[in-house]
Amino acid sequence: MKLEQKILEYLKDHDDGRFMDVSLIDNNYELVKEAVSILKGKNLIVVENTKPRNLEFFGIPNNRISRIKVKINSNGKAFLFGLRNKKNGVNMEQNKKSFWKMAYFFG
Repeated sequence: MKLEQKILEYLKDHDDGRFMDVSLIDNNYELVKEAVSILKGKNLIVVENTKPRNLEFFGIPNNRISRIKVKINSNGKAFLFGLRNKKNGVNMEQNKKSFWKMAYFFG
């Protein structure tokens, strides 16, 4: 889930309405492909349908890393907003508890 969240945050921070290449976000290309397919299955991103070119005729092997171009949609933005709020909400609850412990100590 961390890689999926990392992809969503990258897309949200660089959102300009165009497709962004996310193939180099992590060192493991296969994990990035899996994360993109999971996010696409949850309808959080849109994947651009492009096929890599066959360049074997020119002596370039086809086992190279191809680009994965995606963009975030409104469901992805809402999901990421919810994740951020949940994370901040837990921190706020901990701060409230520690504040009242200190108030009791000094009161």
